[in-house]
Amino acid sequence: MVLRVCSYGYDYQLDRVLEGDNKDNKPSELCSLLDYVGYCFCFVGYWTGPFYTYSTYYKMLHSKTLIRSSKLALAHMKPMLILLPLHMLQNTYNNLDYTMEGEFLNQSFLFKFLYLIAAFWTFKVKFFGGWIMAEAVCIACNLGTVEKEDGSVDYSSI
Repeated sequence: MVLRVCSYGYDYQLDRVLEGDNKDNKPSELCSLLDYVGYCFCFVGYWTGPFYTYSTYYKMLHSKTLIRSSKLALAHMKPMLILLPLHMLQNTYNNLDYTMEGEFLNQSFLFKFLYLIAAFWTFKVKFFGGWIMAEAVCIACNLGTVEKEDGSVDYSSI
C-alpha cells in the first residue's frame, strides 16, 4: 500500500508530462478522495499483493469492453492441482518441529542438510501457490490487461 500511496504523485506528474499523448485512458486531473481511497485499498492489490499504478487501476475500472477472463484465470490455476497435494504431502512428512528434537540433532550432517532442503521446498511450494492464485485474481479482474487492435488480449503486464 505504501508504494501505491507514494506512486500516485509520480503517476499524476507523468500523466501531466504526457498530456498530449493521452491514448491510454489516463486521468488528466487529480482524482477524488473516494477514488484515491479505492485505489489504495483495492482488493486486488491490498490482499494479493501486486503493485500497479493508478493508470492501471483506472483502466481496469473504466475499460470500455469486458474481457471474458474467467476461463483464462482457471487455466492459470492448473498448476495448483499439482502444488496443493504436493504441499499437503510434504507438510505431513516434513514437520519442522522434528528439527528441534534431540533425535534430529544426533543425525548426520548430510541427513540434516537434505531434510532442511525438503523443508525449504515445502515453504517454496506454498509461496508458488500463493503467487499463482494472486495472478489468477488479477487476470479475473482484468488488471493489467492490454487490448490489442486485432481484438486479442495481452496479459503479460500482470
